[in-house]
Amino acid sequence: MVLPRARRGYILLMTLLLIAIAGIALASIERLSLTRAIEATRAEEDLRRRWLWTTTQTTLLAQASQIMEDAQADAGQPVVQHLVPLTVGSCQMELTFTDEQAKPNLNTLWNTRSPEQCQETLQHLLESTGGGVPFVLQPTPKDLSTLYGEATFGRYGQVFPHPEPAVLLGGPGATAGPAAALTLWGSGQLNFHRATPVSLREVCAPILGPADVEKLLSIRQNQPALGTVKLLTLLGVTKEQRTALLGRLTERSNCFGLWMVLQDADGKRYRFAVTNGGAMQIDGW
Repeated sequence: MVLPRARRGYILLMTLLLIAIAGIALASIERLSLTRAIEATRAEEDLRRRWLWTTTQTTLLAQASQIMEDAQADAGQPVVQHLVPLTVGSCQMELTFTDEQAKPNLNTLWNTRSPEQCQETLQHLLESTGGGVPFVLQPTPKDLSTLYGEATFGRYGQVFPHPEPAVLLGGPGATAGPAAALTLWGSGQLNFHRATPVSLREVCAPILGPADVEKLLSIRQNQPALGTVKLLTLLGVTKEQRTALLGRLTERSNCFGLWMVLQDADGKRYRFAVTNGGAMQIDGW
């Protein structure tokens, strides 16, 4: 039987329409499959990054004290932070270990000086790392700090309006960022064996003058294993000075930080962890 011309045209049109619909459906399925494959890949990469963060942080931060001691022995001079490059598969990592007690503690400065004196001290400390980083001190209100047991300053955002990690960390040596100039963690005492001359001058003022700090630096260089009590005896300070300095200086550290910079196909990612007597605080960017 021969179909009428009009009906044959209608069947052809419907066939073409069905083919078009099938093509669109297949394209949609393909796009969905591709999207899910990309999402799965990203999820896998994110999981791998998290594994790297956690493993590196857990394994190496516990060894930070020894790593800093070895770095100082190799350098033959005080070391506040130490950079270690690391390659894991296709990922490049830069690990920066920090001795948080080798840096002046902003909470201690705030509690022992007027706000104006604290800001002036902070300005001097930041200038020692190149300066140029604006800061605005936003302390936690005293009633909230007491109620919740929080530090007056517990986050970089309370000091720097835009705490970009690359700026905070900076680079090694002379290009170190503001994070190398101060800390918000630790007991508040400064490890005089690792602190920079600028840090020692600022923390010991006005108890010790410039000449006394120079004498301290000379003693430190000649007797690197010296304890705080023996140091103060050699300095010949008064009883009042000794009492005040014992609250500001220490010969050992128990608070360390670890900056982890991971670079892969997606760019750079930053993470900072600090351990203080077993407690740990983590920030990520």
